[in-house]
Amino acid sequence: MNMDALLSKRFEIMADEETRIDRLKKELYSRKNEEVIARSRRDLHERDFDAPEEWTPKETKPVITKKLPILKILLVSSIVFFAASAAISSFFLFKTPAFSPQNVEIEIQGPATVGGGEELGLQITIINRNPVPITLVDLIVEYPNGTRAVNDINIELRRYREALGTIDSGDRIRRTVRLVLFGEENSIKDIKVIVEFRVESSNAIFFNEAYYQLALSTSPLSLVVETLKEAISGQDVKFTATITSNSKDVIKNVLLEVEYPFGFEFKSASPKPEFADRLWYLGDIPSEGEKKVEFEGTLVGQDGEERIFRFSIGIQSESDPNRLGVTFINISEALFVKRPFITVDLALDGDTEDNFVARPAGTVRADIFWTNNLPTQIFDGEIEVLFKGDVIDKRTVTADDGFYQSITNSIIWNRQTNPNLSTIPSGQSDQVSFTFTPLGLASGIPFRNPEIEITVSVRGKRLSDAQVPEEIISTLTRKVRVSTNLILTSRGLHFTGPFKNTGPIPPRAEQETTFTIVWTVTNSSNQVEDTQVVATLPSYMRWMGVVVPAREEVSYNSIGGQITWNLGDVSAGVGGATAAREIMFQVSLLPSLSQVGDTPILINEQTITGFDTFTEIITSSRKRALTTRITESGFKTNDGTINP
Repeated sequence: MNMDALLSKRFEIMADEETRIDRLKKELYSRKNEEVIARSRRDLHERDFDAPEEWTPKETKPVITKKLPILKILLVSSIVFFAASAAISSFFLFKTPAFSPQNVEIEIQGPATVGGGEELGLQITIINRNPVPITLVDLIVEYPNGTRAVNDINIELRRYREALGTIDSGDRIRRTVRLVLFGEENSIKDIKVIVEFRVESSNAIFFNEAYYQLALSTSPLSLVVETLKEAISGQDVKFTATITSNSKDVIKNVLLEVEYPFGFEFKSASPKPEFADRLWYLGDIPSEGEKKVEFEGTLVGQDGEERIFRFSIGIQSESDPNRLGVTFINISEALFVKRPFITVDLALDGDTEDNFVARPAGTVRADIFWTNNLPTQIFDGEIEVLFKGDVIDKRTVTADDGFYQSITNSIIWNRQTNPNLSTIPSGQSDQVSFTFTPLGLASGIPFRNPEIEITVSVRGKRLSDAQVPEEIISTLTRKVRVSTNLILTSRGLHFTGPFKNTGPIPPRAEQETTFTIVWTVTNSSNQVEDTQVVATLPSYMRWMGVVVPAREEVSYNSIGGQITWNLGDVSAGVGGATAAREIMFQVSLLPSLSQVGDTPILINEQTITGFDTFTEIITSSRKRALTTRITESGFKTNDGTINP
């Protein structure tokens, strides 16, 4: 009988026993008979089972004992193997259980504070407290941002590494590192020291590290910003930043960066910023040296609002010249915006923008607007306009209801000239007007970048809380830049000039007559770039292809007959302080019978254009067409009329 049959037989016996027990329970707890049913006790007797001899422990024992000992042997062998490996590894690696990377101690000695830009010396001691020597020892020092070399502060230090060789058990090695730290005043600097090493009979690299922390007591540069604490909305605000060196060495490549708040519009600066109106390259600052940056702009905001200006000073980044590599100082300046007691505005030819350009000898109309923002009236009002600049023609200044005093170059409106200024009710607005004309600049007048500054002041009196009169004032300044006089003149020649002209004078129909055209350019006061003269020839005119001087860049396009003279840059004073720019070229006239009795055009209207670098606008002028009625000496009045 196999194992399955034996198990099946056993389950049948167990099931039969369970069935008998169930019947016994039912009879015992049955309520059908009130009397207890007496049951005879059964005698116990042995029961024989038919168990074949093939199924004996001798048969099943080999099946179990073959697997269990193998698993036990494998498990025990593995445990013994790993334990032995760990013991052997520990023995060969450390020789002793007392070895630890933490037993390589690092001691760092130095000051708790140091001045920015001052030399710092740190003494580093490495002690091997392990019972075995450590080999291939490297000392590594990682420096914080802003660390520079002692012998040259323009060299940035990032990481220092030195091979120390072998340190025996119980030995120590000392090293001193020297550096210069830069950064913000009172900032904390962390210096990281790492010791890397190995031990004999191992390829593993071990290390230990320590940190040294110190504070910068001073900055190598100091920064002081001077400005107002309150600013009137819409008026100019001026800032002065003073940078002073506290270092004993020259600090190179210094940058000043300013972050402007919302509502601030940059206008001008001295010196001019290098990038985006906010970054100044100050170059090198010697020991105890000083540099200043002044800039101004208009601040606009609501009454009581706070505006924050942020200033940063440091060293230029090596990778990006428009960014601070190391920052020494960060400071903030707060301005509170105040609503003016009197709002004042100035429109020039209807333009209220800050940059206004006037043409020489061109009349400019100016309108002044004001409003009383106080809850009370203003009395004894007065308006004053002050002109600054030598290019205003004083004879042309006029003022409606005002008086112009030429000796002070100012206009005054008051209650004597304008009764409306006697009392200005709360919320009332009004205006006054005046005109002026810049001088007609010739190239010989020694003006360079001419400018007129107009300052408008509106003042009056109000009653204070103590019922005492006090003066209030509101001012506005506008600058008027005067464009240069870039002038082109043209004339025709026949009898003179560098070319030999031919043909009849007066010209005859169906016969060619050649002429010389002369272009002369003068420039009065401002440098002009990308200057160009353009004109076209009529269809009956022919380009002869000769130009004097040959160095000038002159081109001709036969399609359309366009002549172009590219002058490039034309300096201020050309034609006055220096010689004028001039070219001559030859053209040929072949008149038709239909032109008999006329004075035909030799060259059509000529235009000169260029970019005025001071006013930053395109300036241009036109010269009317040139006809055969030329003004050359020896040329008679009727010599330009076409004959049959």
